[in-house]
Amino acid sequence: MPKGLSESYYNFKLTQYGGETEYFRMSTEITKKYEIPKNSIYNIINKKSMRKFKEFTIEKCKLPVFKRVLIDPSKL
Repeated sequence: MPKGLSESYYNFKLTQYGGETEYFRMSTEITKKYEIPKNSIYNIINKKSMRKFKEFTIEKCKLPVFKRVLIDPSKL
């Protein structure tokens, strides 16, 4: 397993111009899918002016990937 691999939390929320929202665990996943360099990802997060990639909004977040559910053992 590579160093820093996040398995249980989404760390990035990417919103496209049309309103589509996607969640990513690592910045490398955004780079693979949309070919946005890591440096540009953090420039978008910090709201620095970009000539390219204007159709994307990226925010840092911490949402769990899996939902925890309490199971009642008496109902099993």
